Amino acid sequence: MRDEVVPVSEARSRLNDLLTNMLPTRNLLLVRHGRPVAVVISPRRYEALLDTLEDLADELSVLADRLGLEERVSLEKVAEDLRLTLSGRTRSATTRAS
Repeated sequence: MRDEVVPVSEARSRLNDLLTNMLPTRNLLLVRHGRPVAVVISPRRYEALLDTLEDLADELSVLADRLGLEERVSLEKVAEDLRLTLSGRTRSATTRAS
């Protein structure tokens, strides 16, 4: 999969065009001073990534059962630990439950 790399300053003026012409299989990588600051992906790709994450969590659960591990980690806990929610919104460290 190839990313289209666009400086944030350019994306501001071309955002509508960039989003309109975005392919479902490509990512839009926004950079500031040559460093990645954000990635824009299609809704279809986003849903596919969430599905993959859920599938992997299920596989880990099955593996934990087979190994007799008692502690289970939910997908929500993993997402929280990564400072993400399943809806895709970033949570600040101050709003996270301890």
